[in-house]
Amino acid sequence: MYLLLRVNSRRRWQDETTKAAMVNDAPVDFVTDFRVVKNGLSLYLVDVDKTRITQIAVALAATRDRVEDVDYVLFDDIVVDEMGYPREDTAGAVPDAEVIRWHQDLKIMTVGQLKQVITHLWHRFDPRNLGRLERFEVKEELVNRIQDGRLTKSQVNRNLLLSLGFTLE
Repeated sequence: MYLLLRVNSRRRWQDETTKAAMVNDAPVDFVTDFRVVKNGLSLYLVDVDKTRITQIAVALAATRDRVEDVDYVLFDDIVVDEMGYPREDTAGAVPDAEVIRWHQDLKIMTVGQLKQVITHLWHRFDPRNLGRLERFEVKEELVNRIQDGRLTKSQVNRNLLLSLGFTLE
């Protein structure tokens, strides 16, 4: 299994020169990719064949104000678990009933633990597991999933709905 972390930009994850220079640390810009809420880092379970990625990315996009690229990093669950922090099944805050069930929080209690998680994951991620669902794909998938009911319209971001031409009911 993999764990998906939505990131602000996959570009910074591609900088091998910086990674080599920072043996026991990570760039401060990475903090923005690790949004901890109520001591939980939001992650989504992805199957080995990675078929869930598009569905998760679209569900995450449905919470935004506008259509935009969705960048993400996948981590092998073993890499995450070797840090020793528990993962807890929690409902994801997305308008897709299936994706909600695939959500987990990595429990992080202190800033020191967060630093350890960031550094560990940055040094252990596989660059082949960086991904992006492009804006045009996001838009097409959002429209299709809203129309066929796979996304709960009442839970999709209001501004996003209007920008896609849907009415508020």
